[in-house]
Amino acid sequence: VIDGKVYVKVADVTEFNETFANGTDIIILNADINLSEVPTRAGDVSLQVKGRELVIDLNGHTISATSTQSSTNYNLFDVNGGTLTVKNGTISYKHEGENRGWNASTNIFNVTAGGVLNLNGVTAKNNGGSDMGFVAHLNNWGEVTLNVENSTLESNYVAVRVFNSGPHMNNVDIKNSTLKGISAAFWVHNYT
Repeated sequence: VIDGKVYVKVADVTEFNETFANGTDIIILNADINLSEVPTRAGDVSLQVKGRELVIDLNGHTISATSTQSSTNYNLFDVNGGTLTVKNGTISYKHEGENRGWNASTNIFNVTAGGVLNLNGVTAKNNGGSDMGFVAHLNNWGEVTLNVENSTLESNYVAVRVFNSGPHMNNVDIKNSTLKGISAAFWVHNYT
């Protein structure tokens, strides 16, 4: 504990899952971690950042994951009314199995219900496998925020999608970063 914040260093997927579930404030990776390696992740259960502040310092390492789910949307991280900060490393995601088609997306980060996502010094790649794949999907069920700095966001479809946008509903700030998408780099969908 430093200045009231709980820091935990993790070196494998079991430690990562336990630390994430225990409400730790700051997770620091000491090794690459594949989130698909243990049974608790096999059901494609997303990592919920709900009503809490969490920092994941990749510390130069990689978090990777593969989804095999064949129904509805799949989000690796759900930032639902909380704040997630990811920095200093790589996140790589891929969907395998049935293509879930339109409106059944595979998202690395889904931000909703007042959530805040901060990415700094991150390379995040959604390597696809389904028609709709996003690195960051902002869904405005409550004001949401995306701050990206010194990062590369790359997807087989669209890097960042802002869904159902409107005045003062979605806040996006991207500095010194690269967005890459086969269909588009940035998509504002259903602006009102």
